[in-house]
Amino acid sequence: MPSINFRHEGRECVSRAKVLLAQSDDHALRYAALELRMAMEALIYDRMSAYKAEVPKSIYETWQPKQVLKRLLEIDPHADAVATISIGVEDTPGLPAKEMTVLGTDTPLSFKNLKSYYDAFGSYLHKPTIKQLEAGNSGDMARLRQRCDEVVAILDVVLASAVHNSTMGNFSTCACFRCGKDIKRRITKADGDTFPVTCPECEALHIVERQGDQYLWKADTKVVPCANSPCDGGLHLWPDEIVSGQYFECEKCKQGNVLALSVRPVELPKEEPAETT
Repeated sequence: MPSINFRHEGRECVSRAKVLLAQSDDHALRYAALELRMAMEALIYDRMSAYKAEVPKSIYETWQPKQVLKRLLEIDPHADAVATISIGVEDTPGLPAKEMTVLGTDTPLSFKNLKSYYDAFGSYLHKPTIKQLEAGNSGDMARLRQRCDEVVAILDVVLASAVHNSTMGNFSTCACFRCGKDIKRRITKADGDTFPVTCPECEALHIVERQGDQYLWKADTKVVPCANSPCDGGLHLWPDEIVSGQYFECEKCKQGNVLALSVRPVELPKEEPAETT
């Protein structure tokens, strides 16, 4: 993920929006709404950067902030929750400290607020349709200004957080069995005794089994038998490698193989004669 200070960019967007809102001009108001939409996008991308070790690369191609935040909430149900961070020295290991020092409160942009305002701005950033113009509906600018003021208040709180992008949790880590990159998996209450994990780097699928307080990682590969007679060997292939035309070398006999679709004759089922009355 590129090293971009999305939080700074979001703050700049809000600052420009405030300047535009100070003007008594409907055209400036539309540009203020655009700046606030971009501020929300920047803050969601900033939040995503805190989970870069947990999300697949494909999510970087998603520009819609709602889709990004939905994916983060699948990884961490508390990704948009307000959290107060405190520290303290334990008198007894494993038991909470009697005295805690508050470091600050992390207030991310919530999915509820994002959903309420992001799309609501969208209709004002396009020319009204002919049908809307004929009906005299060119947009309620007073309502737009009210929404802009509400979003500014929300984003000011988000940007004023003394701490931000806290992503605490319980994790299990393992080097990917295909590319070797470290995979960091957040463990949640919703996980069963066995659950799938995808490598963020190469998207290879792994299966993780809970064994007491430990986790056993396995590559989710399939054994493809060698087609060279009389070899009884084969190769372990990842699901995304099992495609027609895929070449592989047998691990045992070192001979070449290629996967292919096949068609074989089958006997069609016989139709039962219709009953007569």
